[in-house]
Amino acid sequence: MRDRDVQVVLDRLPHRDHAEYRSAINEAKNGYLPGTRMDLLTTLERWATAPEQPCIFVLSGAAGTGKSTVAYEFAKRLDGIGRLGASFFFVRGDANLSCTTYVIPTIAYQLARSQVAIRACVVEHVRSHLSRGDLQSMEAQVQDLIARPLSVATADCNPVVIIIDALDECMDQALERIPRLLYLLLRGIRDLHIPIRIFLTTRPELHIERVFETVEFKSVTKSYRFEEVPQVNVDGDIALFFWDRLARLPTSRLLFDSRPNVVQDLTKRAKGLFIWAATACRTLDRNSRRIIQLIDALLDNSENSLVVLNDLDTLYLTVLRSALPSEFLNEWHENRAAMEQVLGALALLRDHISPNALAALLDVAEEGILSILERLQSVSHYDRSDSTVPFRPLHASFPQFLVDNQRCQDTCYYI
Repeated sequence: MRDRDVQVVLDRLPHRDHAEYRSAINEAKNGYLPGTRMDLLTTLERWATAPEQPCIFVLSGAAGTGKSTVAYEFAKRLDGIGRLGASFFFVRGDANLSCTTYVIPTIAYQLARSQVAIRACVVEHVRSHLSRGDLQSMEAQVQDLIARPLSVATADCNPVVIIIDALDECMDQALERIPRLLYLLLRGIRDLHIPIRIFLTTRPELHIERVFETVEFKSVTKSYRFEEVPQVNVDGDIALFFWDRLARLPTSRLLFDSRPNVVQDLTKRAKGLFIWAATACRTLDRNSRRIIQLIDALLDNSENSLVVLNDLDTLYLTVLRSALPSEFLNEWHENRAAMEQVLGALALLRDHISPNALAALLDVAEEGILSILERLQSVSHYDRSDSTVPFRPLHASFPQFLVDNQRCQDTCYYI
């Protein structure tokens, strides 16, 4: 079959291009700092390339520990040596990337494009599958698009890895559909004679972990839990991150001269959360003229400030108070209204919305929405050149913070 004909067949699959790790929507996850997570990445590369390895590798950890950054870096390394079969990065709030509907077709599409050795088998079965409908049941997708084509592929190929990131960000009937997806996919690839391996990342959620603890899959699953990594190793990586980011600030000399222990102090405050470190550094970068004041606010652990909050919540509140201070909100009543509209959209909307669409929906000026988003770039992302592109939180923990009055203890920002 000619390449053009192959592409015509594959394009009929209901796949999603922006699920791939290289998609612009995943740019914030491309923040790996060389020299960090070395033990984990070495373990992953050995698992991906060595013979006689379990076909499943599960990386689990709490929100903000850097799972998606590891997944992105691992995907990039595998892609560089031709071992990346496919990648699907779930994204909470994106209707197409927060459901299981397109996972299998997208994986099949990418496998056919990336792996010449199995392309013909996949395309043949894709054609047969599509003759019975474009969007079929999950079981039919796994059998027709993954299990059957790979079962007849030749066995003399190198191990190929499929990466699925952030299972916990699937929002569409996740308690039922994610376990079902995993069960069908793992059962479909477990007994293949060609070395297909699957790397998964997730928060430690019971409905997901139960799948890998069953007798059927326990023996073919390798697990790596961030909470089991020695704290000294995690702190070393986070300190390296702080040294790198703070040294880039235009006021770095002033900072290091005034606060010589700032890296050690910030590392201790981060308590193992890379998201805390990354958000803190973005905030400092955007407010470098007030860097000493902000550092002191981030490190403030006095009882009359924010001691009752956990560290990530403290950081989010510091960011909001810095980006949207009371002087700005009281300067003009529309500033406060625009803030509430943007934070409300970030916190409550299941699907992401663009500044243009939000302004039209609420019948308000688009400029007010954009002015708030410009101030919130430490915790959210928007396209400054195109107001029709949806904006979104940089991390799923931020919307959760905004709607929890036990965590967001300043009523000014609570949604």
